[in-house]
Amino acid sequence: MYTVDEQLVATMMAYLSTMATVVGVIVVISSVTPLFTFCLIPVLAFYALQQSFFTKSYRELKRLDSVARSPLYGLLGETLDGIATIRAFSTQPALMKKLADFLDRQQNAYFLTFAAQCWLAVRLEVLGIVIIAFACLLAVYQHESMGGDEGFAGLAGLSVSFALSVTQALNWTVRMGSDLEANMIAVERIESIAG
Repeated sequence: MYTVDEQLVATMMAYLSTMATVVGVIVVISSVTPLFTFCLIPVLAFYALQQSFFTKSYRELKRLDSVARSPLYGLLGETLDGIATIRAFSTQPALMKKLADFLDRQQNAYFLTFAAQCWLAVRLEVLGIVIIAFACLLAVYQHESMGGDEGFAGLAGLSVSFALSVTQALNWTVRMGSDLEANMIAVERIESIAG
C-alpha cells in the first residue's frame, strides 16, 4: 500500500519532470542547429531499444525483490510480536539463521536490480556522449554557414551546455519510467490479495 500511496505518485512526478527536461534540451539543440534533427532519429531509436529492454528486465527484477522482501518483513513483524516466546524457548539462533536466509535471498534480487541500473547507466552515458558530439560538431559546421555571427556563437554555447546536461536527464527518464512500471507491481499484488 505504501508503494501505491507514496512512491507511485512521486515516481510519476519525477518521470514527467525528467521527460520535460529531455524534450526541452532536444528542442533547444534542434532550434539552434536544425541539422541535429537528422541525427536525432538513430539516437531516439537506440534510446527506445534500451528503454524497452531495461524496462522488461527491471520490472521482473523488481518483482523478485518485492517477493523476496515480503517474507523478511513478515518475519520481522512476527519476531516483534513473539519476542517473549522466542526468549523463553531460546530460539534466537534458529531465528537469526532464518532471518539471514531471507535477507540473502532479498539481497540477491536487490543486487541484480542494482546491476541492471548500472548496465543502463553505461549505455545512456554513451548515448549522451553521442548527443553532445553531434551538438558540438553541428554547431561548428553551422558556424561557417552563419558567417561568424556572434549571436550564433552564444546560441551554440547554449546548445552545447544543454547537451551536457542531457545525459543525467536521459538516465533519470528511463529509470523513472521503469520505476513507474515496476511500482505498478504493487497494484498487481494488491489486486491478487484482494481478489
